[in-house]
Amino acid sequence: MIPGILSSPVQLRPLDRTAAEQAIRRPVAKWSEEKFGDSRAVEVEDSLVETLLDQVKQTGSGTLNTGAMPNPVASFVELPLLQLALERIWEEEAKAEHPVLRLRTLDRLDGAAGIARQHLDQTLEALPAEQRALAIRLFRHLVTATGGKHAWRADDLAEEIGADSRAEQQAADRVARVAGGMSAGGRSLLGIAEAAGGAEATKAAVRDTLNRLAQGKARILCTQPDPRGQEALFELYHDALARPVLS
Repeated sequence: MIPGILSSPVQLRPLDRTAAEQAIRRPVAKWSEEKFGDSRAVEVEDSLVETLLDQVKQTGSGTLNTGAMPNPVASFVELPLLQLALERIWEEEAKAEHPVLRLRTLDRLDGAAGIARQHLDQTLEALPAEQRALAIRLFRHLVTATGGKHAWRADDLAEEIGADSRAEQQAADRVARVAGGMSAGGRSLLGIAEAAGGAEATKAAVRDTLNRLAQGKARILCTQPDPRGQEALFELYHDALARPVLS
């Protein structure tokens, strides 16, 4: 037993640009020394470090930065994005016997923004088709039209998109009546779920999709405590995923 465990949490502050550069270079040097007996055997291009740090600096706008930095030393970086980008670059470069982390590889991957977009695409493609379609419906409520984030309880979100689904079905029914017939082919996934098992079936489908998107290394969502003491809230894992989600 460890007395008082978790009773004194320590907040990890963001790394500034200098510290983030060390976070890029030192692990590579350590691995290179263990692998080849020389900490400089694996090269990290200076241009890659500078460009990547420019692209993952904190902006607070829900997007990745691509412009010049007026005060680089005082800026902080988004560590999840930095890690995601470096892992993706390493996957490409580690195929060589003596890897070199190159700027051209980052460019080929469309930069940090492109890597974030690919991460989202790959995560969604791993879902079954119906769950992927439901995830896209959920995203409409989790991300605003301007790229902001909303946190939702699973049941509240299920009620919200359930209302959307019913409204869409009513509109489709009106169109079908005008056309002189009913078409079952236009029914949405949530409409089918509600017809089969009611609101509880919809809630179960939404909860299962949210949990799947919030688990594992490839998570798109994260959870946070509900200030009302109810179920956990789901929100987008990182601001920089907002733009890929919108597109």
